[in-house]
Amino acid sequence: MLNEFLIWFGWSIDNTFYPPGVAQSFWQSPLGLACTLTLALTSLIRVAHWRSNQGFLDSLWHMAFGVTTAAGFLIGLQGSAPHHLVKTILILMTIRGIYKAIAVMRS
Repeated sequence: MLNEFLIWFGWSIDNTFYPPGVAQSFWQSPLGLACTLTLALTSLIRVAHWRSNQGFLDSLWHMAFGVTTAAGFLIGLQGSAPHHLVKTILILMTIRGIYKAIAVMRS
């Protein structure tokens, strides 16, 4: 019963090595939808909130990340697997990591 709940929730351990079905079921699952919606909303808050004190590149990154995750949420609602958005999220996270690492090394 616990395994069935984890599969429904999107945290399946048994189906890890079957990418097509697992990837599609993750984006449709409550966990996948909650993650993409939360990422989109937190990125929007980081850009739009009046107390936000970030630079131009951080604002630009959060806008791109918010749009990408919002698109992932909407595609997940439609029931398909957004493979191109996964690649985009990974590229954005890589750019962010490089930018932050350079900032750390400079300080």
